[in-house]
Amino acid sequence: PSKLTTYSSDNGYCVEYPEKYTVSHLGSEIDFVIMDEETGSNVTILREEKMDGVSDMDERNFVSMMKDEGYDEIELSSFETKTLNSIPCIISEFFSKDTRIKKVVYDASDNTYIATLTVLPGTSDGVVAELEKVIFSLMV
Repeated sequence: PSKLTTYSSDNGYCVEYPEKYTVSHLGSEIDFVIMDEETGSNVTILREEKMDGVSDMDERNFVSMMKDEGYDEIELSSFETKTLNSIPCIISEFFSKDTRIKKVVYDASDNTYIATLTVLPGTSDGVVAELEKVIFSLMV
């Protein structure tokens, strides 16, 4: 297993990730991106203004939200609400075309954080497990 290091964001969260990955940014709201160089599978973390109703969201509303974000043909395989690291959240997994996506929507007190794992075809189970730990490690 890779040695973990912590990324502390100016957006008010921190996350643990394997130090073999290089963190990059896609702007001020998406300030954490790591990618598996071999397959392109990746993790992104997005900070949004606090979204109302995250804790009460059902599967239908979630699918609608994902379509609004540009995902086509969503096939939801799991959806649950729970608490991770003392933060209420939604954990979902779905397929959009040939891509497997796992999202954790953290309903923090001041912001909403969306940690997304995008698994592209050909990604090994070991890399998926490694990247999956990252989306579950967010703390505020």
